[in-house]
Amino acid sequence: MISTRKINFVAFHVDLERKVLKEAQNVAKAVNDDNHEENLNLMFSSVKRIYPEADLYVLTDTKSKFSQNTKSQLIRYDLDSRYPILARNKAWYKFLEKTDKSTIFLDSDILINDNFDELMSVDFDIAFTFRDWKKWPINLGIIYVRNNHNNKAYKFFKDWYYQFLDLEHEQKVWGGDQDLIHSKFKMVDFSINQNFDVINNDLKIKFLICSEYNYSSEINEPMLEFPENAKVLHFKGARKKYISKCWRQMSEEPTS
Repeated sequence: MISTRKINFVAFHVDLERKVLKEAQNVAKAVNDDNHEENLNLMFSSVKRIYPEADLYVLTDTKSKFSQNTKSQLIRYDLDSRYPILARNKAWYKFLEKTDKSTIFLDSDILINDNFDELMSVDFDIAFTFRDWKKWPINLGIIYVRNNHNNKAYKFFKDWYYQFLDLEHEQKVWGGDQDLIHSKFKMVDFSINQNFDVINNDLKIKFLICSEYNYSSEINEPMLEFPENAKVLHFKGARKKYISKCWRQMSEEPTS
């Protein structure tokens, strides 16, 4: 269960002004800016429980406030916090510009429950998780980047960002990243209930089922229990209230 792999685990956060938060909530009602450092602490604690050799990073803008209690390295970029999701895409590609190490981009409302060394041992460039949902089948709460040699993944993320610039104002605030990634893979059949691979230009893209690599309970169900094979737990929206209790239960269990 404990891995010796040295992987980058990378979170993102910018402080949201009230106007921006309201605009984001027009797209996704459950968006909030509360307890971000507390959730980051829990998330990174779960990472270190499984990946003690991991490097931890938070990407942010030049103004957001952090107490540095997350035991992570803070990297600041010149970002426009009026457009938090657009800013995240810029931070992602800027980070990949400087590393060729395997990198996991993840939200702060996530707990790592088990290692995914088997996944990171196979040949792919980028892995996304998916569920059979018509609007946004690809969920971007966690993205696995295995191969960035010769800036391979960096170029994909940079292109993604520059396409993002042409979207509407509301999409840059929230949801545009998923709109774009869905349009990139709109011909893919996400109704199949198994992992599969797609070649996108010269990139090997792997699609992983959410139930194992990005698990969330049904929207109105408590999230204190989860499938035995769920390696990543994602406490999206109203499920966030269960993250602390779930971490307490998880942290009491022995790791091998």
